[in-house]
Amino acid sequence: MKKIIFTALIFIYAAVCSAQAYKFEYTGGYNPTVKREKLNHIQSISEITSELWQKMFLMPKERDELEHRRKMDSEQGCYVYYPQGYNYERLVEYVSAEVSLPGGSKLLSTKNIYDNLTALQRASLSSVVTGMDIVISVKFTYKKRGVDHKSQISDTIMGQLAVTVVPEKEAEFPGGVERLSKYLNDNVMNMISSKKSYQQLQQSVVKFTVNEQGLIINVAMARPSGNANIDKLITEAVKQMPPWKPAQNTSGIKVKQEFRIPFGKGGGC
Repeated sequence: MKKIIFTALIFIYAAVCSAQAYKFEYTGGYNPTVKREKLNHIQSISEITSELWQKMFLMPKERDELEHRRKMDSEQGCYVYYPQGYNYERLVEYVSAEVSLPGGSKLLSTKNIYDNLTALQRASLSSVVTGMDIVISVKFTYKKRGVDHKSQISDTIMGQLAVTVVPEKEAEFPGGVERLSKYLNDNVMNMISSKKSYQQLQQSVVKFTVNEQGLIINVAMARPSGNANIDKLITEAVKQMPPWKPAQNTSGIKVKQEFRIPFGKGGGC
């Protein structure tokens, strides 16, 4: 009898944990964002985003090295796990910093992200329209801080981060992000039945536009899952979303906004 009860408890636990593993929580779009109005007042590259070092794309071995150095760095030699608020300039020295606008035009090339932009550069930055991606490229080397973690790292490392320009007031799903998460769980995550399909789902990114009337248009897979059935499940769920509250610019005029939602950024047990 005890064996039967124990087996049943294991089955229930496995089912609950499986359901939790497939849970999605919307935590933001694919890229960091910057408000369109803020671009009119930016004086240096550092002001575009506070998430440069945390979300900058680096080769895996270089990201591992950077994070190892961050975790091991403190005045007391303690293991610092969380990156929020950490000053990465304690570890690196800038070789160059650059901002590119869509179409490959160079906006700024300088020694570090804190150099002041010229009047012409600020004017170019303020001309960027909503929906565009600003690409920040940084080249850096490590300071000599006695870190004993050995890795085959090139002397000069390059990282990039795309930052999406968004309206002053972003479009909103009815009920906010919690309701959006529930909608995607009900209509996408709960329809996935196998571990393999779930792993494929985690590779996908869907994009769509909320127009001036709050309607969903231009739905497509920005990064397919590799499974046509999963891609169809995602796009159909997005197309059937209820109308959103449309985005607005600083004048209160309704404007369209594009979204990119990655399914690999979510909750789980």
